Amino acid sequence: MKSLFTGGDGEARQVFLRNARQLVEAGGFAGYEIVRYEEGIESTRPFAHRYANAEIQLVRSHIFPAL
Repeated sequence: MKSLFTGGDGEARQVFLRNARQLVEAGGFAGYEIVRYEEGIESTRPFAHRYANAEIQLVRSHIFPAL
């Protein structure tokens, strides 16, 4: 097995969290729940690259349903 160094460790999760917060704020939701999150390295030629796939569920407020 070859060791791949592609850089960007942890960057995909930071981008994911930032985008999830933007969706919550733009849609007027109270928050979100992470349903599925997958991160890995696709080792194609000539270069390997990182990928991340995620699914979230946007949540309305239970205390203040109008929010």
